[in-house]
Amino acid sequence: MRMLVYANREAERRILKNKDIIKKVSTTTRRMIEQVNENLKAEINAREEEYDKLRAREGEEPEMF
Repeated sequence: MRMLVYANREAERRILKNKDIIKKVSTTTRRMIEQVNENLKAEINAREEEYDKLRAREGEEPEMF
C-alpha cells in the first residue's frame, strides 16, 4: 500500500513541474504536456481505487485456494 501512496506523490510532483514548464513553451508542446498531465491524473485515480480495495480487505482473512 505504501508503494501506491509514494507513486501517487511522485506523479503529483511531476504534474506540478509540468505546470511550471507549460508557462514557458509553445502551444504545441503545451498540449502535449497537458495530455501527459491528464494521463498522470488517470494513473493517480487508478492507484487510489486500488488502495481503497486493499484497505477494505485489511481485516479479512486471506483466501485459501
